[in-house]
Amino acid sequence: MKEILLLRFSAMGDVAMLQPVLRQALAQYPNLRFRLLSRPAFAPFFAPIDRLEFVGIDLEKDYQGLGGIWRLSKTLQKGPKPLAIADMHNVLRTQLLGPLLSWSWGIPLAKMQKERGAKKQLAAPKAHKNIQYLRSHHLRYADVLAKLGFPIDLSAKLAPPIFEGTAALAPFLAPQGPKLGVAPKARYAGKTYPLDLMQQSLEALLAACPNLQIYLFGGPSEGQEFSQWPIAPSKQVHIVAGQLSLSNELALMSQLTAFLAMDSSNMHMAAFFEKPIVSLWGASHPAFGFYPWRQPLEYALLPDYEQFPMLPSSRNGSKMFKGYENAMASISPQQIVDKLLPLLQA
Repeated sequence: MKEILLLRFSAMGDVAMLQPVLRQALAQYPNLRFRLLSRPAFAPFFAPIDRLEFVGIDLEKDYQGLGGIWRLSKTLQKGPKPLAIADMHNVLRTQLLGPLLSWSWGIPLAKMQKERGAKKQLAAPKAHKNIQYLRSHHLRYADVLAKLGFPIDLSAKLAPPIFEGTAALAPFLAPQGPKLGVAPKARYAGKTYPLDLMQQSLEALLAACPNLQIYLFGGPSEGQEFSQWPIAPSKQVHIVAGQLSLSNELALMSQLTAFLAMDSSNMHMAAFFEKPIVSLWGASHPAFGFYPWRQPLEYALLPDYEQFPMLPSSRNGSKMFKGYENAMASISPQQIVDKLLPLLQA
């Protein structure tokens, strides 16, 4: 059995994007296995995958600074020697760790290419840009494995992964009707749809689809906020945020009819199951290469680029041009309803 050591520590959405690529690789190479080093919290993403050993590494707590990376390399060298190393992150920590391991073991190392310059140009404060779509991160991950001698056909069909839920999931799955997952928030304000417009969108969907069940995903602190929404007392609106473990959230996502999300980690988690995902974009843009796995581009809703001609402003949504703070409000609730209703009623 040939083993490749993979390095990818963050961010959550980027780690989630790695999951379907690794599933494809293992399906196409029965004698291959992976050992993935990543943050402990991300282990549930990879739980259903055979021939993948997940190793949780807490860099902030256990391996801080240059000394920590040196100690981590020494610890790893005591374990089994892999065939090669795949740096799926290509940041300072992995730029140090990868070569240390490659040199000590005498094995090949391949790094992910990020095209940072091209992404910087795409986010430049320039009006009416000629937006060129960059290579997706799924393809960039596959490129690394190809450099190590394992090219992958990402178009191959696979059954979706199976996440086993616990008894805590049963009340969420009991209601009948189409099930819409919604992740109303993102990490940054520049890529979060105005919450009042999100509520209007959901109210319109409930009116148009009387048996619709809506599930609100997010962090634990967001669950309390969602409970204050006017639609929250409805028996058709279920607050998932802060109520389920990540494993149970994934099991619930596998049972949904469709999903509505910002450019966020929830978007990439929902994409594991290849259900329709309508995504809303603001400061960021699908052209940066972070579009969800196997989703048609027509499912992406963008701001009015005539009104906000310098968009996009940021690769990850962390920066927004002055005066563009309300750009996402140019996506109307009716656009969201028109995009989702056919998917929910199919």
